[in-house]
Amino acid sequence: MKVIFVRHAQAEPRGQGLADADRRLVKEGRQQARITAKALDAIGEKVELVLTSPLARARETAAELVNIWKIEEPQDLPALGTDFDAREMDRTLVELLDKGTSGICLVGHAPTLGDYIARLIGVKAGLSETVDLTKSGAGCVEIEKPTKPLVGTLKWLLRRDHLAALAGKG
Repeated sequence: MKVIFVRHAQAEPRGQGLADADRRLVKEGRQQARITAKALDAIGEKVELVLTSPLARARETAAELVNIWKIEEPQDLPALGTDFDAREMDRTLVELLDKGTSGICLVGHAPTLGDYIARLIGVKAGLSETVDLTKSGAGCVEIEKPTKPLVGTLKWLLRRDHLAALAGKG
């Protein structure tokens, strides 16, 4: 199963009187999310399902992806939120593997997405800085079968500027 990880785009700054969960994408962030979606589409990346953190900025990023891919609305997955839960993520991915799902997209936050990618590809604990997702950056991990621990192969990792070039905006 192909798992595409996308970090949310640029959001309103902290400390503006908003709860962290309510911070929305700024204008530039909405554009970044559209560019990421167009770039992934341009390189032929398609998924069946988008799961997102329930935080507003991730939901808005996910909405741009499903709009371009023309698939059903993203589903909230609390395990992708501020209380990231790697065990719950493993359970979710194993369930999807068992159902025969061929591709999904997970939209969330740093550093937890990078930490989870690192864990899947076997990077030793404490070295997650080797998997750094920029805002609106994306990575792809291929998981062949449900194992314990869950193991995947990193297929690609693209920064926001790489995605912009692929979308013809860079």
